Amino acid sequence: MKSSKFHRLQIRLPEDCKLFLESQALHNVSSQNSEIVRCIRAQMEAAEGVTSNASVPTVERTRGRSV
Repeated sequence: MKSSKFHRLQIRLPEDCKLFLESQALHNVSSQNSEIVRCIRAQMEAAEGVTSNASVPTVERTRGRSV
């Protein structure tokens, strides 16, 4: 099996969130996936400004649990 730096994730969204996601993707001429990544990265940057990296939970790769 080939490894990838990307991971698939299936999510359920409320109707209003899905409609907003679609409209943002159209407005920004991008994919819905890109809009989700953009939103997550913005939250990551905001969290870095509020907290230090030590207080942000990380995921242990081998066990998939927060540490």
